[in-house]
Amino acid sequence: MQFLRSLVGSQTSDAEHQHQPTSTNAGSPGGPLVGTSAASSSSRSTNTKVTKYVKLLHSFLSPEDQEYFTQKLRQDSADEVSDDIGALQQSSDFVRIVDLKELARLLWSGAPGEHPQLRATTWRLLLGIAPNARERHHSTLARKRREYHDLVNREYNFRDLDEDEQPLIRQIRVDLPRTSYGRCKEDHMDVGRGPPDGASSSRHLLQEKRIQQMMERILFVWAIRRPACGYVQGINDLLPPFLTVFLAERLAQDPTNASFTSENVQLASSLLSRFSEEQLADVEADTYLCLSKLLDSIQDHYTPGQPGIQRMMQALKGLIARMSTSGLGQHLEEQGIEMVHTSFRWFNCLLTREMPLSCTIRLFDTYIAELHDHPSEFDQFLTFLVSSFLIHWETNLREMDFQQMILFLQQLPTEDWKVHDIEYLLTKCHITRETFAGATEVRAEMMRSLRP
Repeated sequence: MQFLRSLVGSQTSDAEHQHQPTSTNAGSPGGPLVGTSAASSSSRSTNTKVTKYVKLLHSFLSPEDQEYFTQKLRQDSADEVSDDIGALQQSSDFVRIVDLKELARLLWSGAPGEHPQLRATTWRLLLGIAPNARERHHSTLARKRREYHDLVNREYNFRDLDEDEQPLIRQIRVDLPRTSYGRCKEDHMDVGRGPPDGASSSRHLLQEKRIQQMMERILFVWAIRRPACGYVQGINDLLPPFLTVFLAERLAQDPTNASFTSENVQLASSLLSRFSEEQLADVEADTYLCLSKLLDSIQDHYTPGQPGIQRMMQALKGLIARMSTSGLGQHLEEQGIEMVHTSFRWFNCLLTREMPLSCTIRLFDTYIAELHDHPSEFDQFLTFLVSSFLIHWETNLREMDFQQMILFLQQLPTEDWKVHDIEYLLTKCHITRETFAGATEVRAEMMRSLRP
């Protein structure tokens, strides 16, 4: 019983602590950013993380997933487990209300990529598309999914488009084929050809006509429902992380896909046949609901003139001048580089076009945690993150002229980045933000720049 008691014990002991990023080791720009740890240590860390998530989410998972994680924890903790581990699945009092503060603290440092069910459930809870009360969670989620499909039937399927809606659907259809599915070595490969042997094929499932139609409906309905904002190019690039995680969740529920993980994102087009229409409908609805919550939090990034992004670019300029130890800000100014040249796309697409999809998914973990705990400070966090990303390349940029920098920043050498590279970047961002937290004058200047 000792193991079970530790598993279901206090969930709030660390809830008041600040988010702490994963500890990493620095490396050279453009290359591997962290070293590897011993396999046994990594395994223990992974098991501990999974246990923490299961402790919080167990009652919100499907019965099949509850059984799976009960068995997994029994196998991974065989030396400590008693026969009473079965109570983990059976206890009706296990978790009635999720401690969202604790869940956000865990998510800031990343969800277990090998268990997409945990990441998907966590994203839905922290974005608030379903309540964190067990008795109402599944019924509310089912109702919201129905409401989305009712919207689709009313706004998209069964009427002729109004004259002012025709340009909207045309723009969406132009942008969808350009949607970024993450940087990879095959970025310049012809879309009509398959990937080389062993290459990631995630983009090819998301480029399937059935998935493209889902994306079109999501973007169209979202834009129609928010006329003050409307569709802006770049919003389409925010869909792949959500789609991938929710597709991965469905695949993971099939025992034949036990080795699939959301961080591997090996979504070959042949997998499409494994999804039922009901599963794809749920994936579409969840993606719409989560995208809506995300965009509602940063709506002035996409209103006419994109004032939120304009403010962040202005704040970034001052931050780079203070953060860089090599005079990067002065070098950029001398070469005639404006923040719009370097950072507009990064802010507009939340860095989704700058790195592999697995890294973007990991980045979204932290985005969602930040939006849950500090929604009013998300622009500030994003500005610190983008500044850390730009300064990461300062050694390269200091040796370049205007034309070289423009070309370099448009095709950064991030195609080989792994999840640990993003965690290093987040660590640098966290350290910088905490450092500036005590600099009252600098903080005040930044807040003035970000104020509407």
